[in-house]
Amino acid sequence: MVPVGHGALDDGDYVDFNLQISLTEPLGTETILFTEIAGVDIQAKMLNPRPVESGEILSFKLSLDKFHVFYSKSGVAIRG
Repeated sequence: MVPVGHGALDDGDYVDFNLQISLTEPLGTETILFTEIAGVDIQAKMLNPRPVESGEILSFKLSLDKFHVFYSKSGVAIRG
């Protein structure tokens, strides 16, 4: 998942989201953004970051070819 304007997008199919940021972790040339979708904690990497406030709503694109889903109890990847 990539914040719009802050990461490389390949050709492919994407789903657009607007998500509220709960926490940020600035790491110099990138920032890790913490948010949630349907009560599930999600992390996204923001390249070429700018300051982001907790509670701010950002637009994201999720590649349908590159996202990973795991069973919460076992940690095993769910394959499509």
